[in-house]
Amino acid sequence: MKQLAVIVLSVMMLSVAFVGIVSAQDMRTANLTAFSPGMNFMSEAGYLRYLNYQQTGQWPPFTR
Repeated sequence: MKQLAVIVLSVMMLSVAFVGIVSAQDMRTANLTAFSPGMNFMSEAGYLRYLNYQQTGQWPPFTR
C-alpha cells in the first residue's frame, strides 16, 4: 500500500512539473523584441521565466 502511495505521489509531482514546463513553451513572444519595454527590458529567456512565475508561482531552473 505504501508503494502505491509513493508511486501516485511521484506521478502527481512529475505531472505538475511537466505542466509548468509546457505552459512556459506555449507563451508567444514572436512579435516582441528582447530588451524592449514590451518585455520589461528582459531577455527572451528571462521574460519567459518571469511569465512562468506569474502563472505558476514557481521559478523554473535557469539552464544554458
